[in-house]
Amino acid sequence: MSPDTLDIGNQSSGQQLIGSRYALLERVGRGQIAEVFRGQDTITGETVAIKRARRDEAVELLDIDQQIREEGQVLRELEHPHIVKLLDIVDENQQVDLILEFVQGGSLRDLIANRRLLPLDRVLEISLDIADALTRIHRLNIVHRDLKPGNILMTADGSPKIADIAFTYGYHFDRLRGNSVVFGTPPYLSPESLAGETPSILSNIWSFGVVLYEMLAGRRLFEGETPGQIQAIIQNRSLPDLTQFRSGIPPTLIMLINRMLHKDPEQRLPSMRLVSAEIEAIRFGGRSTLLISQAELTRPPRPVARSELLAGRFAQLDLLAIGRHSEVYYGRDQETGQHVAIKRLKPEITRHDHAIVSRFLREGELLGQLNHPNIVQVLATTASKGEYYIVMKYVPGGSLRNLLDTRPQLPLSQALTIGLELADALARTHHLGIIHRDLKPANVLIAEDGTPRLTDFGLAGLMRSDVRLTKVGSVMGSPAYMSPEACKGEMVDSRSDIWSLGIVLYELIAGFSPFYSYQITALLIGILNSPTPDITRYRSPVPQDLIDLLNRTLSKDPAQRPATMRQVAAELEIIRSKL
Repeated sequence: MSPDTLDIGNQSSGQQLIGSRYALLERVGRGQIAEVFRGQDTITGETVAIKRARRDEAVELLDIDQQIREEGQVLRELEHPHIVKLLDIVDENQQVDLILEFVQGGSLRDLIANRRLLPLDRVLEISLDIADALTRIHRLNIVHRDLKPGNILMTADGSPKIADIAFTYGYHFDRLRGNSVVFGTPPYLSPESLAGETPSILSNIWSFGVVLYEMLAGRRLFEGETPGQIQAIIQNRSLPDLTQFRSGIPPTLIMLINRMLHKDPEQRLPSMRLVSAEIEAIRFGGRSTLLISQAELTRPPRPVARSELLAGRFAQLDLLAIGRHSEVYYGRDQETGQHVAIKRLKPEITRHDHAIVSRFLREGELLGQLNHPNIVQVLATTASKGEYYIVMKYVPGGSLRNLLDTRPQLPLSQALTIGLELADALARTHHLGIIHRDLKPANVLIAEDGTPRLTDFGLAGLMRSDVRLTKVGSVMGSPAYMSPEACKGEMVDSRSDIWSLGIVLYELIAGFSPFYSYQITALLIGILNSPTPDITRYRSPVPQDLIDLLNRTLSKDPAQRPATMRQVAAELEIIRSKL
């Protein structure tokens, strides 16, 4: 019998069970404050994991049972496919046991050690699942105390599950530190955590950045002989260049990791939801929302030969974002000195997909017609050496998606002001016979003064019946913001934009979109069939006339929605005036 195997005897011989149900078998893990055992549910016969406090001098001064009790209460709220599931809590005989699902496939640490370099798509797949789980954890104001590959378990089919969930903010952290107990594994702790500050969401973003780096590099990022050495390395050394361990990493993925591992927490991405969106964009070729730093914006311009200038005046400088069909650079207008955003159609698209080239040119043409303070201004649409560019005024304040990721529920007056200004912008586009078709927070930029700027008209179409960019039956757009008729692939008109604005406005007020689901099928079923959730369940008070307007904009029947975007804007203005 191994040292970790418990001689529990035979159930028929009167063996004492945990909670009269669970048999304790062998220890499979031992942490700083708790141990994990393999067990068996004697009723169902299923293998389970049993977590309980260690009983030794190292932790005898701490109320670890209370910590485990609270961890169980937290896990009850964390129903997520990528978080280890709580099955039961047994609290008896001055011993608290968490009964958890038993995950058979080892840990992410094992996977990295066995495979060294995981395929890039596999890294992104695992990372997206982990980021979605952490988004759920953070939404409940919970921080993971010890996020690392060893605490990310892998199921037999290769799906990750986060284990060892930590506790809500402020839970006895000062008292625990007072006992000279360091919680967490030093190579994965953020600089501020190592300095003794209370862990935060930003600390989790750092830890996840270390995990993501290690999946890509196939090796540990921070190593040292003692915790003190590791702390000094983390706090003082710059990051090793990822490309020395692996080639072919997308530039936006390197940008993302560098932002996550910034030593200043305020310079990291502000939320795990934004990290998740970036990973999704990289994996599926969507539009990145990463911003260049202020230092990059204010550094002296590098010399650019006149032959390299677009339209004789625009210098294309550093990469800002990569999308499925295009790349966005920030640049400079050499005549005025102002910053610009330069959207460049990828050369491989130019050569092989003439339909997308036509759509790209139409986007420039449409934006050039839309002279409105709440629509991004196009400065030029140009071609050079067989490549196509749209040059736009640079909006440095990030996107509405960024804003919502840092502050999910906006003040009601701010939400109404943004909704009103977007309605005004869309009223202008509809007046010119143009529908946007892809209205969502990521396509709304926020200027430094807080005003929204509508952008990305790549899917826009004309409302005249003789012009169609897509065939009936095709589905284009972002599913969470698409109208029922767009989800069904039907021809759409301005009332589809009204629906999308209703979804955005609901999200500004409630903190999330009304029909959102991790599963695309469930999302589409909700849009097509489910009633709009009562917004007062998530925020109160909300004016009744605003609730009525939201319900009408989100009617499944386009005929029941407000007739025009101007009408929506007028009603929003009246509602705002009553606040």
